[in-house]
This record gives sequence, C-alpha cells and structure tokens, in this order.
Amino acid sequence: MRSAAPPEAPNGTPNVTGVFLYQDRLHDNTRYCKSLLDNARLGRIGTLDTLPAGYPGCTSYEVAGFFCGGNGSTVSDTSNVRKTQTSVMNHIYCTPQAGNRYNFIGLHASASDAWIIYDADDASGGDRPNEDFPDPGDNHGADGGNVVFADGHAAWVPRKLYVGSFIRGCDEAHQLAASQ
Repeated sequence: MRSAAPPEAPNGTPNVTGVFLYQDRLHDNTRYCKSLLDNARLGRIGTLDTLPAGYPGCTSYEVAGFFCGGNGSTVSDTSNVRKTQTSVMNHIYCTPQAGNRYNFIGLHASASDAWIIYDADDASGGDRPNEDFPDPGDNHGADGGNVVFADGHAAWVPRKLYVGSFIRGCDEAHQLAASQ
C-alpha cells in the first residue's frame, strides 16, 4: 500500500511533517494567545461573554489555574491557591458545598482530578443560565464538556458527572451542588 504524498506548504515546497508551520495555520489571523492566563485583548477578564463589544476573545475555554478560586487577590491556604505540581499533590479539599453529596473536605486532591483547562461555560441568561454547568447554549449544549486535567489527560465530562468533577477539579463552591 502506497502512502499519500505529504501536503505542500503554501510556498509550494513539501512539508514532510504533514502539518503546516504554526504561522501558516493562523489562517491570516494576526492575533494569537501567547499566554493561557491572558487570553483576551483587554487582559485577564475571561471569555467571550465578559468582553465588551468590539473586543473578541481568542478562545472558547477557561483556565482553572487555582484551587479555591475567589476571583480576588487574597491568597492563603484556603483561597486562590495557584495550581502547581506541589500544590496539586498536597492540596486538601476545604470548600464546603450545599447538601451532603459532595463533601470532600479533608480529602487529598489528585492530579487525575484537578482541572487545568475546560470548555468555556459562562452564564449569560437565556439558554445559558448556569455558570460552570452544561446548558443548552454552551459549546456542546447540555451534554457536557471537555476538560484537561493536571496529570495531562483530557476527557469528556458528561452533564451527570459535571458538578462533582468540577468540585474535585477546582475546590470551589458550586451553585448546583445540592441539586445535581
């Protein structure tokens, strides 16, 4: 069986890797993200729904770079703990949840549970009423979302497992912990 010839680069020379150079894959877009923590034109203000008109973001994902994230500048053992190799391996869950189903307080986090990047999921009303929960208007509808974990694996997290996975992945209070 003969393999297909490698694709040609835009300048007509063969590309032996089968993948165009990064700058060729920008599709004439002159803007790209250099930092996952600074993924919007106006700085660290989030994804598409939080940007003012005329300032499109460049991603449809969110970075979960902290345990116990409170979107503030206070940093302690229980608030805004930056995820590093050390903190992921040593983190002990400390955020109380509504109800009894997701009581992980006192348990150790795991790199296979800690979220690093996930599909953007900002609440914006209408068909997107919930923050950090699959809704009909989200990227994949109400089915679930993609997550990259601290151990390097990526997985599809279905709606029925989403709240528990989010809590174990971020150690943040989830508004649907009592009902999902």
